[in-house]
Amino acid sequence: MPATLRIPATLTAARAAQNEAQCGLALTFAPQLARHGHDALHDYLDLAAPLSLESARGLAQLTRLLRATRLAARGPVERWLGDAAGAHAAIAPAIGKRLVLSVAPRSCVRFTAWTDSGVHALDFVADVLADAAGFAVRRVGFLPATYFSRDEVLRHETSTQQWLEVIDIAPR
Repeated sequence: MPATLRIPATLTAARAAQNEAQCGLALTFAPQLARHGHDALHDYLDLAAPLSLESARGLAQLTRLLRATRLAARGPVERWLGDAAGAHAAIAPAIGKRLVLSVAPRSCVRFTAWTDSGVHALDFVADVLADAAGFAVRRVGFLPATYFSRDEVLRHETSTQQWLEVIDIAPR
């Protein structure tokens, strides 16, 4: 599979998400060509204040979306940090417009353990070391390792999660 794919799509929905845990826009795109599948593509633009790497990416994607749909920002885009409703109002006229998305395939390994205390799902797993005593789950990067005793695990599963990440938005 190539490193990036160019997919003609239509912006079908934009939803503002603003509460104590998050601030941003959830975007939904419908691919235009059957060879790209019928499943919607999703992107989340983080607009949480203060400015961080995630919110800078969100502002950049928002700027690309405005440029691709030929909408004016009418001022600095930084004003939308912490104001998902204002950003939603700015891109509402873009719903239904056709765009070209550059997407990259992404994947990660997930380990799920069902225990008496609940279901524990760990993403970005590097490897799972199993022995008679239990499961040691090492994770990618600086994510902490986790250990599950075999006595407390009722069931376990290792799976692969795959998705397409929107990395650029361009006009059609």
